[in-house]
Amino acid sequence: MKSHNIFLLTISLFFLAVTVQAGPLKRSIAIVIDQATYANCRQSVDSYAKSLSMDGLYPMVVTDKWGIPDSIRSVLHGLYINQNLEGAVFVGDIPVPMIRDAHHLSTAFKMDPRRPWDQSSIPSDRFYDDFDLKFFYLKKDSVYPLLHYYSLAFDGPQEISCDIYSARVKAPSTPGKTK
Repeated sequence: MKSHNIFLLTISLFFLAVTVQAGPLKRSIAIVIDQATYANCRQSVDSYAKSLSMDGLYPMVVTDKWGIPDSIRSVLHGLYINQNLEGAVFVGDIPVPMIRDAHHLSTAFKMDPRRPWDQSSIPSDRFYDDFDLKFFYLKKDSVYPLLHYYSLAFDGPQEISCDIYSARVKAPSTPGKTK
């Protein structure tokens, strides 16, 4: 029994030494931006990324080349698993998930789901920041191409528990100027 305890103590010390030597993973943040906005604002975005790194975060610029929420969510989830992602900032024209069948998760938004989808769906970035939620893709809006409709899966979690934080930065449309 004594040799068993010494063995466990040795293994524990080994793992402690490896953990201390490796150090904690650097906290990271994703700046998710569409290609056109990045082309027009690269210097500002790079300055923003530099300021984040001065705050102790590891910024990663993710250019949205897909235009669909599923691809962005997949990239963010991979960064969460592999790069210690703690948050995401969506800049420019990033697709907006419009969630259906989830009114019970909202405190103030209660609407008859038989109304037009653009009125009876909830725009929510919880699609991007709560990786446990399950969704079924329904369709892309025919009038507003950034809107993508999803149904909250009945067999998945029915409560929100965000894994990362998220925020949006969207430039206003000004006549005669690019975003």
